[in-house]
Amino acid sequence: MSRMSLPPFETPRPFQPVAGWVAISLRSLRMGDLFHDTYSSGAFAWLSQTQPVARIGKTILLYYIPPRATAGTTTDPPSSESR
Repeated sequence: MSRMSLPPFETPRPFQPVAGWVAISLRSLRMGDLFHDTYSSGAFAWLSQTQPVARIGKTILLYYIPPRATAGTTTDPPSSESR
């Protein structure tokens, strides 16, 4: 990704909502796959609390999360009992 002339970016951590712009593929959103790492399927479910601002191509959703929406917020990963 760094060779594609994109501006600097940070990869969000699973179950930790962030503020600002978030672009995520439908696969990452549903399955938890992100840059060759695999998380549980609900790792980015916190994005479902808002509507995407745009769709990029067929598979990328673009969100804008206001700073106040994530202040002091974390989501818990599913317990091992629910898997």
